[in-house]
Amino acid sequence: MFEHRRVFLAKGFAGFCLLGVSCMHLPNQSALPAKKGFLSYSFNDKPYVHPKMVWELMPWLSDTDQQMLSLSVSAWKGSNRYYEEIEKKTFNDGHEFIYYSCRKGEHLRFGYVYHGKSDSGIHVLETIENTSGSATFVSLFLCRLTMESKYEIEDGKLGTEEGREVLHLIKTIPLGDRWTGDITLNGNQLKVGPDRGRFGGPSNEGLEILLSL
Repeated sequence: MFEHRRVFLAKGFAGFCLLGVSCMHLPNQSALPAKKGFLSYSFNDKPYVHPKMVWELMPWLSDTDQQMLSLSVSAWKGSNRYYEEIEKKTFNDGHEFIYYSCRKGEHLRFGYVYHGKSDSGIHVLETIENTSGSATFVSLFLCRLTMESKYEIEDGKLGTEEGREVLHLIKTIPLGDRWTGDITLNGNQLKVGPDRGRFGGPSNEGLEILLSL
């Protein structure tokens, strides 16, 4: 089930519907201004957190640590920075892939599959980055969405206004090129199954992570 979708991603997106995968283009999204204590953006419903925002917080493969840890999600619609349109595909296993197609050459496509939120408030995303070559890099992306104060200057005085939604990176875990396996979240227990993909070996037993911060 998972193997079919990742093998296809490695080959590109042309002909996706031939595998019985439904395809759709998401219309332009708009979101009401965030109010204190209320989160309007989501990973599994419109208005989505733009996948490019997730990509921007991903550390480079050549780096050993994260540098960018947070960015504001609020009011991305209409910005010049996040102009690529969000698209969605539904895999045969029922998971939805929220992605965008890059127009500046960093990669071909990048997106995420949402696996849920832990009891401790940590969102679990499976990110898939389709490169211009044969590689398709898969990672875990652990993050939080929080409501925080927005600072403005009025009458020469710094003050706060209604809150804004902020995406915080907690941890990324590379799973590998064309990784294929199962990801399950139960409460605070995250289980990643062994890699059954092209580069998975018999020594790969997966991992378990307790997300109780």
